[in-house]
Amino acid sequence: MSTPVLDISGLHVRRTGQPEAPAILHDISLRIDRGQIAGVIGESGAGKSTLGLLACAYLKPGLECHAGRIMINGHDLSSLAPAQLQSIRRSTVAYVAQSASAAFNPALRLIDQVTEINHTYLGLSRRDAEHRAYDIMQLLGLENPRALVQRYPHQLSGGQLQRMMTAMALCTQPALVVFDEPTTALDPDTQAQVLTAIRTALRATETAALYISHDLPTVASLADHLLVLRHGHSIESGPAAQLLAAPQAAYTRSLLDTRPAPRTAATATSGSGPALEAHDITLTWRNGMRVLDHVSLSIHAGQTLALIGPSGTGKSTLAKVLCGLIHPDSGQVRINGDIAAANVLDRTALQRQRLQWIHQIPDLALNPHHTVFDTIARPLAFFHGLQGDALQARTIALLQQVELDPTQLLKRLPTQLSGGQKQRLCIARALAAEPGILICDEPTSALDPLVAQGVLSLLNRLQTEHSLAILFISHDMEIVKAMADRTIQLQAGQIRPA
Repeated sequence: MSTPVLDISGLHVRRTGQPEAPAILHDISLRIDRGQIAGVIGESGAGKSTLGLLACAYLKPGLECHAGRIMINGHDLSSLAPAQLQSIRRSTVAYVAQSASAAFNPALRLIDQVTEINHTYLGLSRRDAEHRAYDIMQLLGLENPRALVQRYPHQLSGGQLQRMMTAMALCTQPALVVFDEPTTALDPDTQAQVLTAIRTALRATETAALYISHDLPTVASLADHLLVLRHGHSIESGPAAQLLAAPQAAYTRSLLDTRPAPRTAATATSGSGPALEAHDITLTWRNGMRVLDHVSLSIHAGQTLALIGPSGTGKSTLAKVLCGLIHPDSGQVRINGDIAAANVLDRTALQRQRLQWIHQIPDLALNPHHTVFDTIARPLAFFHGLQGDALQARTIALLQQVELDPTQLLKRLPTQLSGGQKQRLCIARALAAEPGILICDEPTSALDPLVAQGVLSLLNRLQTEHSLAILFISHDMEIVKAMADRTIQLQAGQIRPA
């Protein structure tokens, strides 16, 4: 029998010095042979990313493996020196993170980052490293890659940047690639194209892969074998086709059956005038590309307007303009009928409080040095003057609203949270301001279906209670149906009927 690329047996992971605390991973076993794709699914906080990082020979600070074994290409990681582990991470395994924006260096052009490992550490000439990168980018559907890699990370859309990171991982021709929710930021068409490209590339090179997600049907379409995790425990595992057709565990069936209920028109109410308006917003990048072309929209209190469109069409850019984070060439934004300055720093305190943004990528929205408590306490103190016991009580209440356990998470930093937990923290922070308008930029893209349904229900309930106006940006039509009273589409920089 050939040596497996990855062989994990009886793995137990817990927090350092906390033997009584619940295990992060409990008795997990997994084997991946050359050319095989294993999928790991489960809700936010189940331990999926921790398992994925361990497959890359990396253990998060504050955690310890107190039982079990991890083998990569026949090497027991527990017996390797730090230099040997680093060598494995450079050439044997590659990692595609959930948040590509947080993984890239914002100060370097993409070409320097994509070719760095091959050119600097693995001995390829600069020209050969670039040509290998261009071939993989084209395979992944990135148009005009030679021009694209001359940009900085912030100049690409979330979908483009995620595919760029996938290309960077595949460039080193690793034995194992760990994909940590790589398609959550993509619209369905682009997601299908990327998954097809990933599958084709992996099969052609006989590269093994560990694909982490909370979307069971997506993983099943790619993987040969599936492992279902919940609270660090293995719920069930088996061949992907078999598990998808006849799941044995009730939890696995719930992941397949969860669908958000369509919204009824009676949910929306109209106020005396629009809570948020945009008139003739136009924005052109320095390279001459017009990303927003005379865009106008309006949302009343109690209404949800869905904004849809393929990845890279400017949806998030429009959100930044509305929030005063990008200055448009022309046009005007109004909040409750009053003109809002193009720069958020020039807006009134009330306007900044009234309009809050839930970011698509929580790693970019959260200060890595602020604890969960600090993150929520700051807007509570800034906008409402809370302090002492009142501040503590309100912070705890907001965490409970978004289904985060304050007893476990209050003192943690963002790096100690799962992707889904970080997204829910962003929602709680936005709610702390008690806004009248929410811009939700793919707020559930990082969440498993069960938690996402709870967050959507929470947003709908809060909207009913507080007559919130919501601009809901998404590419998931099931979610749009559950949230929106009206839907518009952004295509080629222009608003069109959906």
